[in-house]
Amino acid sequence: MYTIKCNNLGNEKLLMDVRDEELIIQSAEIKEDLNKVPSLTFSIPQKNLNYQEIKKLISEIYVNDMDSENEIFRGRCMSEDMDFYNTKTVTCEGTLAYLLDTKYPPYVHTGSVAEFLKDLLDYHNSRATERQKVYLGNVTVVDPNDYIRRESQDYTEVYNIIQDKLVSSLGGWIRLRRVNGKNYLDYLAEYAESDQIMRFGENILDLTQHAKAETIKTVIIPLGAEDEETGERVNITTVNNGVNYIKDDDLVAAYGWIEDVVMWDDVTEPENLLKKAKEYLENCRNMEITIEISAVDARAYGMDVKRLIPGMTVDVISEPHGLNDKFLCSSKTTNLLDPSQDKVTLGRSIDTFTETIQRQQIEISKKIGQTGNNLKDRINKASGLYKTEVPQEDGSTITYYHDKKKLNDSMIRMVFNTAGFSISADGGEHWYGMTVNGEFISKILETTGIIADWIIAGMLKSKDFDKNVKGVAFDLDKGVIESYSTSGESTYKAYFSEGSVQVERSTKNGNTSMVVITANMIRALEGGCEFSVGNVTDNTKGIFIMNSNTNESLQLGPDAVIYTKDGTRYSGKSGRAEFSDGSYLDFRRGFLVGGKTESGTSF
Repeated sequence: MYTIKCNNLGNEKLLMDVRDEELIIQSAEIKEDLNKVPSLTFSIPQKNLNYQEIKKLISEIYVNDMDSENEIFRGRCMSEDMDFYNTKTVTCEGTLAYLLDTKYPPYVHTGSVAEFLKDLLDYHNSRATERQKVYLGNVTVVDPNDYIRRESQDYTEVYNIIQDKLVSSLGGWIRLRRVNGKNYLDYLAEYAESDQIMRFGENILDLTQHAKAETIKTVIIPLGAEDEETGERVNITTVNNGVNYIKDDDLVAAYGWIEDVVMWDDVTEPENLLKKAKEYLENCRNMEITIEISAVDARAYGMDVKRLIPGMTVDVISEPHGLNDKFLCSSKTTNLLDPSQDKVTLGRSIDTFTETIQRQQIEISKKIGQTGNNLKDRINKASGLYKTEVPQEDGSTITYYHDKKKLNDSMIRMVFNTAGFSISADGGEHWYGMTVNGEFISKILETTGIIADWIIAGMLKSKDFDKNVKGVAFDLDKGVIESYSTSGESTYKAYFSEGSVQVERSTKNGNTSMVVITANMIRALEGGCEFSVGNVTDNTKGIFIMNSNTNESLQLGPDAVIYTKDGTRYSGKSGRAEFSDGSYLDFRRGFLVGGKTESGTSF
């Protein structure tokens, strides 16, 4: 059984006690979801003794389990709806929502997860009233390096920062506890284990299975380690009747030919590769299955077990469905008047935070191993280094490694000291390396991926970039985007800078033409506009914007020429613009119609 109490700034009143007819509630339900703010909704009739005690935002409502004497919900009244009979339907949000009341200012944080969370809560508590305060509890979620960088330029609710900057990227379990009248927030890497068991025929109400066929493969092409001399990967043709694949005939007959290439970089023998491929294909016979289970909390039936809450794992046994596994409680609905209406939703067993991090590190290691083949080859073929140790007055030693017998004659130099380590390939003119505070200086960084909160760069180039030939380059310092593409005998370059577009066309014989379009040259007419280059009239050419709805057009030139729907034309000026180098441009009625370059070429 449960009780509901209302506290108005220290004045506590009972709202529900099933043993007292004057404290009757018509319906009451708590909804809890993993890592979300819980809610309480109840309907209180006008005849309830303390009907008038509920006040929005002032009243703090809490629910106690009379059997265990534990508080299972605490929060504040957020809304009231009243029906024809003056029955109030009250909605309350849990204490975790207090973290929505303060907005954290723009920040840049570097350090551990626990330090970041403490900073957020300390800032919240510096502004919150006593009942709104939330203190730091246990924190077991850590970044693999126990160092994170988070930043924002906005004022953001503390609760949303926790969700967006921590939970969404690092996972884990947010849990609020109340100890000695204070609220404590735990951020846990591992989920708690329930001492309950969900059994088919006992407390499982419903079970739904969702099957996905994306993981089904019927044919596997296995590839092993790469040969250092030939660059080819180990395959199974020599031990598999001359073919490089294996297939499951039953699966092919059922689903068709569904092929996949699977690599094992550590397998060097065809026989072992074939064995691994067969094991992999056998696992592909099972479709990925997601299972949702609705069940009743055994605590509601008076069993001596802990109350199940979202964030706990629970054993599920159902022989008809072939289940005997741990599942995660993702949500729970607690009916305070009728325990038989309680529902617990359990999701498919998921990885813990630690297991997820370990799997990610393994995947990253594989990728780094693949991209590092070139480095491995260079290191294997390189010669050795000489070592020089220079004693210091304080008894320490600075160690140098170099490519010649004498340090001063060496172009390749490596130095190790208390500041870090540095490498130079030009006799000490330029140095690269890492300092003890984590700063890394490199000429070229080759990696399979970068996760960063900020990057400072001068130039970004596409992988296939070859200046004046192909590719795209972003010059972040100049604010210019250059795009190169070769078509036949010409090379095109496009610059986007300061509100203008400049396109150059260069031919192999050295001729260059250019078009520049700026924002103040373009006037969009009403409706959908079509940008075109072509004839406006029989004897003029130019660039114009055509309105596809009205047939009005705007022609670009020193003075705009506008053609209205009825054919009326407003002309610009004609004339020649001459330059000191002898070149000139001819305009007719506002259009550029020809000219001569500095070299004397007419166009």
